[in-house]
Amino acid sequence: MAVITFDANNLNPTNFPNCELYTHVPAEAMAAGKCGYLLATGKVGVAALTVSGKKNPIGVNLRGVSPGQAAGIMRRGYISGFNVSGLSCGALVYVNDAGDLDTAAGTVSIVVGRVEATSDGEFSKIIYLDFPKPALVA
Repeated sequence: MAVITFDANNLNPTNFPNCELYTHVPAEAMAAGKCGYLLATGKVGVAALTVSGKKNPIGVNLRGVSPGQAAGIMRRGYISGFNVSGLSCGALVYVNDAGDLDTAAGTVSIVVGRVEATSDGEFSKIIYLDFPKPALVA
């Protein structure tokens, strides 16, 4: 189990028209690279898979933000800035207990992406995110 490190100033969607990005207002400070979950108020907080109510991550926060600032949450698509050059293409990406992207499952196993190669001629590695959609409750 290893947290996937990243450059906090360089988390960027690639192939932008095919990404799912949402703007949410955070209820708490959120660092770049942390996974968010949706609160009943419509705000977001940092996902924590061992805490009841925070177990359903909806995407990755792209920039560090304070409570009340707009947070860009990416749910689906290719994202650059994560250090995945040492991982194999096809390696699964999980959310760990603290809300970080990881190479192994935490207490709850939630796969949110995989490592792929770009077609840039150098086959640079990048993460394809595909967070599960939150369940609709009737």
